[in-house]
Amino acid sequence: KQGWAAVYHWIFHTDDGGQTWALQFDTGSTNHAIGKIDFRDLLHGCVTGWSVICTEDGGKTWSERLGTAPNDDKMLGGVSLIGQSDGWTVGGIGGIYKTTDGGRSWKDPSPGFKCGREPFFVNKQTGWLYGPRVFNRLCRTNDGGQTWEKQEVGIQVENVFFTDADTGWAVGIMGETKDGKQTNSISDDLVSAWRVIKHTTDGGKTWTTQYKEFMGNDRYSGFRGVFFTNPATGWVV
Repeated sequence: KQGWAAVYHWIFHTDDGGQTWALQFDTGSTNHAIGKIDFRDLLHGCVTGWSVICTEDGGKTWSERLGTAPNDDKMLGGVSLIGQSDGWTVGGIGGIYKTTDGGRSWKDPSPGFKCGREPFFVNKQTGWLYGPRVFNRLCRTNDGGQTWEKQEVGIQVENVFFTDADTGWAVGIMGETKDGKQTNSISDDLVSAWRVIKHTTDGGKTWTTQYKEFMGNDRYSGFRGVFFTNPATGWVV
Protein backbone atom coordinates (compact mmCIF):
# COMPACT_ATOMS: atom_id res chain seq x y z
CA LYS A 1 0.00 0.00 0.00
CA GLN A 2 3.02 2.27 0.35
CA GLY A 3 4.01 4.54 -2.54
CA TRP A 4 5.77 7.78 -3.40
CA ALA A 5 5.59 10.34 -6.22
CA ALA A 6 7.94 13.22 -7.01
CA VAL A 7 7.19 16.35 -9.05
CA TYR A 8 8.77 19.82 -9.29
CA HIS A 9 10.08 20.27 -5.72
CA TRP A 10 7.53 18.16 -3.82
CA ILE A 11 7.42 14.51 -2.74
CA PHE A 12 4.02 12.90 -2.08
CA HIS A 13 3.28 9.69 -0.17
CA THR A 14 0.37 7.24 0.01
CA ASP A 15 -0.22 4.47 2.56
CA ASP A 16 -3.60 3.30 1.23
CA GLY A 17 -2.68 2.07 -2.23
CA GLY A 18 -3.04 5.45 -3.89
CA GLN A 19 -6.55 6.36 -2.77
CA THR A 20 -5.17 9.43 -0.98
CA TRP A 21 -1.85 11.28 -1.28
CA ALA A 22 -0.20 13.60 1.24
CA LEU A 23 2.68 16.03 0.78
CA GLN A 24 5.59 14.37 2.57
CA PHE A 25 8.48 16.69 1.72
CA ASP A 26 8.97 20.12 0.16
CA THR A 27 12.52 21.03 -0.86
CA GLY A 28 11.49 24.67 -0.65
CA SER A 29 13.41 25.46 -3.81
CA THR A 30 12.55 25.26 -7.50
CA ASN A 31 16.27 24.70 -8.07
CA HIS A 32 15.81 21.04 -7.14
CA ALA A 33 13.28 20.41 -9.95
CA ILE A 34 12.86 16.77 -8.93
CA GLY A 35 10.90 14.35 -11.06
CA LYS A 36 12.40 10.84 -10.97
CA ILE A 37 12.14 8.46 -8.01
CA ASP A 38 13.12 4.93 -7.01
CA PHE A 39 12.89 2.93 -3.75
CA ARG A 40 14.79 -0.29 -3.05
CA ASP A 41 12.55 -1.10 -0.06
CA LEU A 42 9.99 0.63 2.18
CA LEU A 43 12.63 2.72 3.93
CA HIS A 44 15.35 3.56 1.41
CA GLY A 45 14.77 5.67 -1.69
CA CYS A 46 16.13 8.56 -3.76
CA VAL A 47 14.75 11.26 -6.06
CA THR A 48 16.69 13.09 -8.76
CA GLY A 49 16.54 16.43 -10.54
CA TRP A 50 19.26 19.06 -10.13
CA SER A 51 20.36 16.97 -7.15
CA VAL A 52 19.97 13.55 -5.56
CA ILE A 53 17.86 13.59 -2.39
CA CYS A 54 17.57 10.36 -0.39
CA THR A 55 15.69 8.96 2.60
CA GLU A 56 16.55 6.09 4.93
CA ASP A 57 13.38 6.18 7.04
CA GLY A 58 10.54 5.85 4.55
CA GLY A 59 10.43 9.54 3.73
CA LYS A 60 10.17 11.00 7.24
CA THR A 61 13.42 12.83 6.55
CA TRP A 62 15.23 13.57 3.27
CA SER A 63 18.86 14.64 2.73
CA GLU A 64 20.65 15.99 -0.33
CA ARG A 65 23.43 13.60 -1.39
CA LEU A 66 24.57 15.07 -4.71
CA GLY A 67 24.01 18.59 -6.00
CA THR A 68 24.47 20.02 -9.50
CA ALA A 69 24.06 23.48 -10.99
CA PRO A 70 20.44 24.42 -11.92
CA ASN A 71 20.62 24.27 -15.71
CA ASP A 72 19.61 21.78 -18.38
CA ASP A 73 23.19 20.64 -19.03
CA LYS A 74 23.53 19.53 -15.39
CA MET A 75 20.00 18.15 -14.89
CA LEU A 76 20.12 14.56 -13.69
CA GLY A 77 18.08 11.86 -15.36
CA GLY A 78 16.42 8.92 -13.64
CA VAL A 79 17.73 6.87 -10.74
CA SER A 80 17.97 3.08 -10.35
CA LEU A 81 18.68 1.45 -6.97
CA ILE A 82 19.70 -2.21 -6.60
CA GLY A 83 20.15 -4.19 -3.39
CA GLN A 84 21.32 -2.52 -0.20
CA SER A 85 24.15 -0.48 -1.67
CA ASP A 86 24.31 0.15 -5.41
CA GLY A 87 22.60 2.79 -7.50
CA TRP A 88 23.03 4.86 -10.67
CA THR A 89 21.92 8.20 -12.09
CA VAL A 90 22.93 10.07 -15.26
CA GLY A 91 24.01 13.67 -15.74
CA GLY A 92 22.82 16.01 -18.47
CA ILE A 93 25.89 15.44 -20.66
CA GLY A 94 25.76 11.66 -20.30
CA GLY A 95 28.11 11.09 -17.34
CA ILE A 96 27.06 8.23 -15.08
CA TYR A 97 27.14 8.73 -11.30
CA LYS A 98 27.27 5.60 -9.12
CA THR A 99 26.76 4.96 -5.42
CA THR A 100 27.99 1.89 -3.56
CA ASP A 101 26.83 2.92 -0.09
CA GLY A 102 23.07 3.19 -0.56
CA GLY A 103 23.06 6.75 -1.91
CA ARG A 104 25.03 8.42 0.90
CA SER A 105 27.82 9.35 -1.53
CA TRP A 106 28.19 9.31 -5.32
CA LYS A 107 31.37 8.73 -7.32
CA ASP A 108 32.54 11.18 -9.97
CA PRO A 109 30.77 10.44 -13.25
CA SER A 110 32.13 7.95 -15.77
CA PRO A 111 31.40 8.32 -19.51
CA GLY A 112 27.99 7.12 -20.62
CA PHE A 113 28.76 7.39 -24.33
CA LYS A 114 25.58 9.42 -24.76
CA CYS A 115 23.41 6.35 -24.41
CA GLY A 116 20.56 8.05 -22.60
CA ARG A 117 19.41 9.74 -19.41
CA GLU A 118 17.43 6.92 -17.76
CA PRO A 119 19.12 3.92 -16.06
CA PHE A 120 17.40 0.59 -15.44
CA PHE A 121 19.30 -2.16 -13.60
CA VAL A 122 18.13 -5.69 -12.76
CA ASN A 123 21.20 -6.55 -10.68
CA LYS A 124 24.56 -5.02 -9.73
CA GLN A 125 26.13 -5.91 -13.07
CA THR A 126 23.37 -5.80 -15.68
CA GLY A 127 21.57 -2.63 -16.71
CA TRP A 128 20.45 -0.39 -19.56
CA LEU A 129 20.48 3.29 -20.44
CA TYR A 130 17.78 4.81 -22.65
CA GLY A 131 16.23 8.16 -23.69
CA PRO A 132 13.67 9.47 -23.50
CA ARG A 133 14.01 11.57 -26.61
CA VAL A 134 17.67 12.37 -26.05
CA PHE A 135 19.89 10.01 -27.97
CA ASN A 136 17.33 7.61 -29.51
CA ARG A 137 19.25 4.51 -28.58
CA LEU A 138 19.50 1.82 -25.92
CA CYS A 139 22.75 0.63 -24.33
CA ARG A 140 23.49 -2.34 -22.07
CA THR A 141 26.21 -2.95 -19.49
CA ASN A 142 27.29 -6.29 -18.07
CA ASP A 143 29.92 -4.91 -15.69
CA GLY A 144 28.06 -2.47 -13.46
CA GLY A 145 28.35 0.48 -15.82
CA GLN A 146 32.06 0.43 -16.63
CA THR A 147 31.42 -0.32 -20.31
CA TRP A 148 28.32 -0.02 -22.50
CA GLU A 149 27.20 -1.66 -25.74
CA LYS A 150 24.63 -0.09 -28.07
CA GLN A 151 21.48 -2.06 -28.92
CA GLU A 152 19.12 -1.41 -31.82
CA VAL A 153 15.43 -1.51 -30.92
CA GLY A 154 13.81 0.00 -34.03
CA ILE A 155 11.77 2.64 -32.19
CA GLN A 156 12.34 5.87 -30.32
CA VAL A 157 12.65 4.35 -26.84
CA GLU A 158 10.63 6.21 -24.21
CA ASN A 159 10.81 3.61 -21.44
CA VAL A 160 12.03 0.08 -20.69
CA PHE A 161 11.36 -2.57 -18.08
CA PHE A 162 13.15 -5.89 -17.54
CA THR A 163 12.02 -8.67 -15.21
CA ASP A 164 15.44 -10.33 -15.44
CA ALA A 165 18.66 -10.04 -17.44
CA ASP A 166 17.02 -11.55 -20.54
CA THR A 167 13.31 -10.66 -20.54
CA GLY A 168 12.22 -7.10 -21.14
CA TRP A 169 10.04 -4.58 -22.95
CA ALA A 170 10.70 -1.25 -24.66
CA VAL A 171 7.93 1.21 -25.53
CA GLY A 172 7.89 4.30 -27.72
CA ILE A 173 7.09 5.37 -31.27
CA MET A 174 8.21 4.85 -34.84
CA GLY A 175 7.24 7.00 -37.81
CA GLU A 176 7.43 7.77 -41.51
CA THR A 177 8.73 11.04 -42.95
CA LYS A 178 7.47 13.04 -45.92
CA ASP A 179 9.93 11.32 -48.25
CA GLY A 180 8.66 7.87 -47.19
CA LYS A 181 11.54 6.93 -44.90
CA GLN A 182 10.97 5.15 -41.62
CA THR A 183 12.41 6.84 -38.54
CA ASN A 184 12.60 6.26 -34.80
CA SER A 185 12.94 9.96 -34.04
CA ILE A 186 10.24 12.59 -33.53
CA SER A 187 10.72 15.28 -36.18
CA ASP A 188 8.73 18.06 -37.82
CA ASP A 189 8.53 16.22 -41.13
CA LEU A 190 6.88 13.15 -39.59
CA VAL A 191 3.65 12.42 -41.50
CA SER A 192 2.71 9.05 -39.96
CA ALA A 193 3.40 7.61 -36.51
CA TRP A 194 2.80 4.38 -34.59
CA ARG A 195 2.92 3.65 -30.86
CA VAL A 196 4.85 0.42 -30.38
CA ILE A 197 5.64 -2.21 -27.74
CA LYS A 198 8.82 -4.22 -28.31
CA HIS A 199 9.81 -7.43 -26.47
CA THR A 200 13.14 -9.20 -25.98
CA THR A 201 14.06 -12.58 -24.51
CA ASP A 202 17.81 -12.34 -25.07
CA GLY A 203 18.71 -9.25 -23.07
CA GLY A 204 18.10 -6.78 -25.88
CA LYS A 205 20.17 -8.38 -28.65
CA THR A 206 16.98 -8.83 -30.70
CA TRP A 207 13.52 -7.29 -30.38
CA THR A 208 10.11 -8.38 -31.69
CA THR A 209 7.01 -6.20 -32.05
CA GLN A 210 4.22 -7.24 -29.68
CA TYR A 211 1.89 -4.30 -30.38
CA LYS A 212 1.71 -1.54 -32.99
CA GLU A 213 -1.04 1.08 -33.25
CA PHE A 214 -1.38 3.77 -35.93
CA MET A 215 -1.59 7.36 -34.58
CA GLY A 216 -1.93 9.30 -37.85
CA ASN A 217 0.35 12.31 -37.74
CA ASP A 218 0.07 12.69 -33.94
CA ARG A 219 3.71 12.17 -32.98
CA TYR A 220 3.22 13.03 -29.29
CA SER A 221 0.80 10.30 -28.19
CA GLY A 222 3.19 7.37 -28.12
CA PHE A 223 3.71 5.04 -25.20
CA ARG A 224 5.69 6.67 -22.37
CA GLY A 225 5.84 4.13 -19.53
CA VAL A 226 5.94 0.37 -18.91
CA PHE A 227 5.96 -1.73 -15.73
CA PHE A 228 5.76 -5.51 -15.14
CA THR A 229 5.20 -7.40 -11.89
CA ASN A 230 6.23 -10.71 -13.50
CA PRO A 231 7.01 -11.92 -17.07
CA ALA A 232 3.29 -12.31 -17.82
CA THR A 233 1.63 -9.29 -16.17
CA GLY A 234 2.35 -5.68 -17.04
CA TRP A 235 1.03 -2.23 -17.90
CA VAL A 236 1.84 0.37 -20.55
CA VAL A 237 0.74 4.02 -20.50
